[in-house]
Amino acid sequence: MSLNSKVVLSSLAATLGALTAWVLVDFNPFFKLSETTTYTSFMQSLSEQWFVGAIFGTLVGLSIGYINGLYAGSTAHLQRNLGWGAVVGFLAGIFGLSFGQLIFGSLYVNPQTLPPFSPLRFIFFLMGVIVRAIGWSVIGFFIGIAQGIVEKSRKTAKHGAIGGLIGGFLGGMLFELVPYIVPPGTKNVGVISRAFGMVVT
Repeated sequence: MSLNSKVVLSSLAATLGALTAWVLVDFNPFFKLSETTTYTSFMQSLSEQWFVGAIFGTLVGLSIGYINGLYAGSTAHLQRNLGWGAVVGFLAGIFGLSFGQLIFGSLYVNPQTLPPFSPLRFIFFLMGVIVRAIGWSVIGFFIGIAQGIVEKSRKTAKHGAIGGLIGGFLGGMLFELVPYIVPPGTKNVGVISRAFGMVVT
């Protein structure tokens, strides 16, 4: 397997892992996410969002770990990459999402709370998009750097961190923009937003 093939397959595997995480998070009978809560303390964010980060990080870590294990070319490396990918992805997902949500909750102001024709609405809308993007970039950073930890490679960690920051930023922007793009009255907008956010991140 060439390096370019590995990169492409890793991206596809991570996308599949993220899609699977989205399905498990939003279409399970056991817990439902609040669409309105913002977080102002790390412990509040951690207690209410840890399972989302855990599922997301674990599945993405497993997916990328599987490709890295295949690239290494031995059963032992495959098992090692799967195991460490799951563990490091689990931890990275929890702390990345918790810190990201904390950043978002601390800085976000809902433009809908302002008067209808206030010029500040657009300003706070743009701020919301940027703040959400920054919050999600933290998630992407932790998930991206995880594989570098697994492989004990600074280069992999660096590339993963950069890719995670960029992907998380774009994913966060899409997450915040989707409610303004879908037709008015669309149900479960948060579910749609999370689908875009998770996959792009």
